Amino acid sequence: MSTNRNQFLDVLKGILILCVVFGHTIQYGSGNIFLQSELYWEHPLMRLIYSVHMPLFMGIAGYLCYFSLTKYSYLVYIKRRWLKLLPPILLWSVIGLGWDNYQQHTCWSLYQTIYQVLTTFWFLWAILICSTLVSVCEQIKNSWLKWGIYVGLLVVFGCTPDILWWNAHKFMFTCFVSGFYVAKYQKKVGLTHEKGIISCILWIVSLALFHKEMYIYTSGFSVIFTGFPHFYEQILIDFFRYISAALGSVSILYICNISIKILQIHKRLTRLPVAFLSYCGKHSLAIYVLSTYQIVYILPYATKEVSPNLLFNIIETLIVVGICLVVQYLTSKSKLLSRCIIGE
Repeated sequence: MSTNRNQFLDVLKGILILCVVFGHTIQYGSGNIFLQSELYWEHPLMRLIYSVHMPLFMGIAGYLCYFSLTKYSYLVYIKRRWLKLLPPILLWSVIGLGWDNYQQHTCWSLYQTIYQVLTTFWFLWAILICSTLVSVCEQIKNSWLKWGIYVGLLVVFGCTPDILWWNAHKFMFTCFVSGFYVAKYQKKVGLTHEKGIISCILWIVSLALFHKEMYIYTSGFSVIFTGFPHFYEQILIDFFRYISAALGSVSILYICNISIKILQIHKRLTRLPVAFLSYCGKHSLAIYVLSTYQIVYILPYATKEVSPNLLFNIIETLIVVGICLVVQYLTSKSKLLSRCIIGE
């Protein structure tokens, strides 16, 4: 891939962000009983989506980070990341906190404000943390020292509590580093048909073993502060997550690569779907930010009496994404609004 914006990455990100929204609508838009009973953890499509979508998204972020560091100094790159992602985190933290206080008839507090800021949009915080750490580490010329620090960070991650979404941030770090080094050595990392097919088969096998305790949200990451009786159980689960995410990522890349080649043969028929996915990919940040509050604060109330229905979830996904794209288009008229609301 080139450093310029390319359709493959945009389409891939478009597919992933639709999976993010679809997974959330399965969870929050399938009725109150389904949500309160946490039946979504064992839903087959939830298991498939959650085994790969965020790790691959973070891998793409790491991939793009490598090329950004070839264009900018690491300090400039870090500054650009924080200036891009911090404004929507702060704005929506205030909005979310204000709404929660209104609903609960409580007053603002410093602790509550800090907590809200640090837990709003965990994935954006993960990008900020990972891009900052990797950018700094990559300035170290001594490879042994650099990789020693990377390993040391993993050890620290395993020994620290899983608070303030830190479990998800820690899990995403290895995915980010993997994407960074795929970009760095992409000429040596080829995706053959054999690798793609084997990965697809093994990924399907891993999904049969992917249950509630395998989600990073349920079992965490820390080996020391684990909820399991024995620390090695946490290690095995963490290792399994990475294996499943790697197999799923390679599988998705392989399937998307094959699909795009097929679609190019039928350009007239597939022009609109590809353009839609590409557009969603270009504005994946806006969709992620704007869909979160629609799904968490509105969808459960609008669908509390419904029963689980995949067709209904697909319709919900399209409606939510449609609203996101309309708001994105309207806010794009103002640079200040766009920067503060959706980070674009």
